[in-house]
Amino acid sequence: VVSVSYNLTDNTMDNYKITFYPSEENRKDTTITSNMLGAHVFTINVYSNNLAGAFAGVNFKKVVMPQNVQEIGVMTFFECPNLTTVETTQPLEVVGDMAFQGCTALQDMNLSHVKELGEKAFYNCKAFRGNEEGTLDLSNLSSIPAFAFSSDVNHVNAIKHVNFSPKLKSIGTSAFKYCEQLEEVQLPEGL
Repeated sequence: VVSVSYNLTDNTMDNYKITFYPSEENRKDTTITSNMLGAHVFTINVYSNNLAGAFAGVNFKKVVMPQNVQEIGVMTFFECPNLTTVETTQPLEVVGDMAFQGCTALQDMNLSHVKELGEKAFYNCKAFRGNEEGTLDLSNLSSIPAFAFSSDVNHVNAIKHVNFSPKLKSIGTSAFKYCEQLEEVQLPEGL
């Protein structure tokens, strides 16, 4: 069971709680859509590690992860175009395949502790820059999968610098395709 609480900006509604059942049988009846939430949602608090696809396409702006969450699963925030901020209280260690794909407004996220990154994790995230200075810290990754930070020609992201781990062994196909603002990359020896 995935429990989610959120606040609405309307004065008559706040502190609603919604429960998800992430099994395929039950999920069809409990999936939140942007039509159900509208544009009022500004914060989502997540209380589970098993979120595969749970919030795909939902129309919210901010996600606050509690201390026990160190993994964001496959397609968890897939195509959430208004998501600008993901706050973590404990460092993330795993970001799954397509976890943030299509989150075109997402800007900053600390990935310095991530040890495992999925394919297309940040694909088509045109506002994504790593941190405010435009530096993407990948200092704990030994491999960067295919299309991890790439985009199509219409969704060029804002990454300017990348810090790689000295233990980096591979960079997948088109991992940084169309990162046109990228100014400097220093690859570790032996790559």
